[in-house]
Amino acid sequence: MLQVGLVAVALGIVGLLYGIMQKLKAGRVADAPLVSTGDAASKGAQVASPKGAISAQGNVVCPQPLISPVTGTPCLYYELRCKAEWKQGDTTKSKEVLDEKRAAHFTIDDGTGPVVVDASKGGDFEPSRTKTETKATGLLGGITGADVVFGNYRVSAGPFALGTKFTVEEEVLPVVPRVYACGRAEGGAIVSPSWRSLLIDARSRDELLSAATTGAKRFLIGGAVAFALGGGLCTVAQLTAPKNEAPLAPAASTLTTAAPSKTPETPDAATPAADDTDAPAASAPSPKAGVGVARPKSPAGPATAAGAAKPAGSASVAKPASSAKPVTSAKAAAH
Repeated sequence: MLQVGLVAVALGIVGLLYGIMQKLKAGRVADAPLVSTGDAASKGAQVASPKGAISAQGNVVCPQPLISPVTGTPCLYYELRCKAEWKQGDTTKSKEVLDEKRAAHFTIDDGTGPVVVDASKGGDFEPSRTKTETKATGLLGGITGADVVFGNYRVSAGPFALGTKFTVEEEVLPVVPRVYACGRAEGGAIVSPSWRSLLIDARSRDELLSAATTGAKRFLIGGAVAFALGGGLCTVAQLTAPKNEAPLAPAASTLTTAAPSKTPETPDAATPAADDTDAPAASAPSPKAGVGVARPKSPAGPATAAGAAKPAGSASVAKPASSAKPVTSAKAAAH
């Protein structure tokens, strides 16, 4: 139950974060005035918001699209990242080999005149395609220093250690017929805002705003429910978890210390116990000759009885009963 609760909490956090992002996107689209492409190019800041936000949509005009290096995709924009990773002792080292962003020169036109969209700094683009691939130098390539090839992109493996792994990640915005652009008005173009990223989407403004608003509501509600449910499951799991009871240390200690204390007080059953009171009684003369006199019981008798009354487990042995017999004189024995 605890694991299920933790998973639900994690999913709730992810949902809340994505919902917040969608809400921010919806706010951006709603706050940026939608103007014609002709006004965006000619008037710029005059038709933008006080912060310079502006948006427009129209058909894409791109005479020379880019060709992405790894997948060879005709695109309006691509970003290529390459990272090298190798072992040095017990640690893993890494180095960024390349982080390149390139954008084609293109405009959008809704029939009122084209406006340039500068995507060279990247941004939030849709639809975007991402390709990730990893290759190692190999034994021969590491010795000869041969290049590692990813499509039309080559990485020189010479400066790196043998067994180095190279990972490339390519993200592209393919050539699409029509886009919505939301950014900042500058010099008759729509560029990346200094406080936010450039937003380019193949959907219309209304479609994007509706999708972002709906997604924000769904993910915020779903994330909150999942987070609350996961928190409740974690709490119940903690309250109902069995508690580990400590062993009865005092009882074990009592048994351990009691055993040695009884051993010296208990005579061995195989060895007859010495009766100090019987020896003098046997040698003492009787009061009158020829008369059998019953000798009083030895004081050891009560002690023996007391020892027999001890709890079970005691090894006390009763003393010989000879000390309790009557003693007669030699003359009485003769008669």
